[in-house]
Amino acid sequence: MLKKKFIPHLLMSAAAVAAFVLLFALKVPEFKFLLILFVQFLFILSVRLYDYRFSSAYFAITILAFFIFVKVPVEFGLYKYINLGVYVFIGYLMYYFVRAVDEELHGNRNFIEEEEENLEVQRKRNEEAVKKSQALKEQTLVWHLLSNMLNKSMSLSDFREITVFFTQQTGKLFPGAAVFFSLRDASQGPAFATYETSLKEPDLRDKIFDNVDDGVHASQTPFFVEDIATEIHHRVALDRNMLGPISFASLMVVPVTINESFAGVLKCYHPHKARYQNTDLRLLQYVGEMIGIQLLNSLLVRETERLARTDGITGLFVQYYFVEKVREEIYRCQNSGSTFSLLVIDIDKFKLFNDNFGHLAGDLVLVRTADIIRASIRTSDFPSRYGGDEFFLILPETDQAGAESLAERIRIRIFEETRDLKLGETVIDRNVTVSVGVKQYEKSDGEWKEFVAKVDDLMYKAKTTGRNKVVGPSHG
Repeated sequence: MLKKKFIPHLLMSAAAVAAFVLLFALKVPEFKFLLILFVQFLFILSVRLYDYRFSSAYFAITILAFFIFVKVPVEFGLYKYINLGVYVFIGYLMYYFVRAVDEELHGNRNFIEEEEENLEVQRKRNEEAVKKSQALKEQTLVWHLLSNMLNKSMSLSDFREITVFFTQQTGKLFPGAAVFFSLRDASQGPAFATYETSLKEPDLRDKIFDNVDDGVHASQTPFFVEDIATEIHHRVALDRNMLGPISFASLMVVPVTINESFAGVLKCYHPHKARYQNTDLRLLQYVGEMIGIQLLNSLLVRETERLARTDGITGLFVQYYFVEKVREEIYRCQNSGSTFSLLVIDIDKFKLFNDNFGHLAGDLVLVRTADIIRASIRTSDFPSRYGGDEFFLILPETDQAGAESLAERIRIRIFEETRDLKLGETVIDRNVTVSVGVKQYEKSDGEWKEFVAKVDDLMYKAKTTGRNKVVGPSHG
């Protein structure tokens, strides 16, 4: 307020000084009287500006001017004293009026200042509330993304699909980050067989040669680095030039476990320093935990499927999957002109093993026979245990001659490699022999039941004609 009135008061003070100088210089009483009236005007103007301190000064100057400088003729004396009396009375009224108004304004100013302080406090509270609301919105959005991520991942069962999905989703969860997920190959020790990245350049996945994975594998501890270039960290040895135009400044890493066993590493690199905080690290840990859960589910699904399609004793496919496979091969042959062959292998006098050496010995014979069959065939061939002591072997793209040759090799290996089988301290002192029926599929063989029955008949022919032999259609 005082700053706003500074210039008017400065001008009025200059005018008052000039009036005093003129009171000394002028000789005509009427002019002096006019100057005193001018000083009175300054007083009234100061009153109008609601400043009683300046008003008091101008009022005192006017009274002083009357008694010191004004000497008017007698004919003006009455007017002079009447003017002085009226002036004093008006000055008295206006002085206290201005003072009362100023005190009221001062009180209002204090009230306004208090209200402004209250408004400032409310403004700060509102800003804090807005920040909290924004933080809650962001947190809600994050949890919504995590929930969607979990729901979408529930339908995934393949390891490759799971790693790609979570790598891409983590990239969306942390915008601007380069996300890498490495899945350990347990069969190769500390090596990491699978690398997925959210970067668009696929060749970059093979250019991460830091020791972060090994460090996390050793410590099993999540961490983040605010500045890779300056922070000394025993778990980080990252070459910033290895990615060409891409440079990383901050890093966040969490281990991924499957059933409490170390399985891999999830990493987020960012080009800006101090990008990650404890809340971000915790969020990445949630993602890592979800990856571990989904990978464990995938393993359980695989194991369930394996148990459902494989025999518990021999590890070969069970009858149900054999039927599906032979149907598929017959359909392919009928529509494309290709071919396949089927072997029916039956262990000779299998009951004697159970009767003479016990059922565990019978299981050992089944396992050893299955191992020899599995070791003798190609990866494209399909071995199965059809039931009891009978094995079926589907040979895609194999003609009659090739099938009979393989059957003979299997028969010989079983005979030669099953001498003196040991079950604990017990020695099974008889060789295992098999009777084999073999036939190439022809369109005239009809559907799978007819075809399997024909091959089964050939196997029984091998049994009735001396056992330990291979019989095909040409032997008929």
